[in-house]
Amino acid sequence: RTGQAANFGRYSSHWHNLSPGRTVDVMDKAYLRNNSYHDTFQRAVVVHGTDHAVVRDNVAHRTTGHSFFTEAGDENYALFEHNLAVNPQPHPLLLDDDMDPAGFWLPGFTGWHKSNLAANCVRGWRVRRIDGPAAMQTGLTFFNNSAHACGFGWHLKPPHAPPTLNTFRSFTAFRCSTGMFYYGTGNIEHQDHRFVECGTGHFMNHLSNGLYTRPFFTDLVLIGNINPNERFSRSGLGIRAPKDSEYFFTSGLKAINYFSTAVLYGCFKTACTMRFERAEWYNTTARTRSDTVKSGIYWDLDGTLTGFPNGFVSWDEPFNRFSDVCQWETPEHQNGIVCGRADGSVRVRRLSVSGQQPWQLDGK
Repeated sequence: RTGQAANFGRYSSHWHNLSPGRTVDVMDKAYLRNNSYHDTFQRAVVVHGTDHAVVRDNVAHRTTGHSFFTEAGDENYALFEHNLAVNPQPHPLLLDDDMDPAGFWLPGFTGWHKSNLAANCVRGWRVRRIDGPAAMQTGLTFFNNSAHACGFGWHLKPPHAPPTLNTFRSFTAFRCSTGMFYYGTGNIEHQDHRFVECGTGHFMNHLSNGLYTRPFFTDLVLIGNINPNERFSRSGLGIRAPKDSEYFFTSGLKAINYFSTAVLYGCFKTACTMRFERAEWYNTTARTRSDTVKSGIYWDLDGTLTGFPNGFVSWDEPFNRFSDVCQWETPEHQNGIVCGRADGSVRVRRLSVSGQQPWQLDGK
């Protein structure tokens, strides 16, 4: 029962603004290990303005407000390793997002987070970019972390992309409403992630990557149902790609036990193009979903999505049915049409003209 509610700075454990000249007092000497924080009045651990802080092997249960908190973004080399955050409670007297508390809260891409678990949190990890040093941080080491039964396993809002490429490895979201949510980001590669029985595996609004940026996901595993005796998916969409941004790229995808639930969806605002390669499908008959009027274009780079390289899937309309290069009414692609040629001589693109009169197009 530690911490003083609504008194900023009065947390259960708190490193506060050790000057750069005092990092020698912290490095390899100062740590928080093997502690149990439960039913606290205000957070569990806060690291603020201090380099080389080590937070390892701790449990936080029913803390009030965010449990493990990095405050300002000028904390260098803060290590959070092998910690457990369970069921943090809303706090009405701190930050506005303390009403939806996270197991781990970050002001930007900073620190080392390794082998941690967030369970039954509104957000497992919450990244909320704040002005100042946090916005300039270039690297977050994110490795072997897990979120179980959270609203969001990972949640980033407002939009923020690290200045240099970050690589996140081995994240698991199990039975979360959304495994990973990005309002907007780019310059991140996610390797060896697993979304298991999540309502939506990955959800994104905007992507700032370029054409030659590395894949957003590499070797992603999506599991719709872990019960071998059931023949339906407990997951909804596996990937909900950006609604309006080009160059979303997934290299390596295993979809398991989705059955007739579509795995892929995206680009529903502008019919942008999403790229996929090295896809594998197990007990999964529906691969993509398309909607009428506005829906994305799926580009199969190697034949593992459509059955041939350079195949494209978009929403089906009678005027797109060219029998020599298209197939339609296929169960793998809900409301979709598959077009293209393996040699790449046929490409699918979309031109949308909305609300214009014919005379306005004269000479265009």
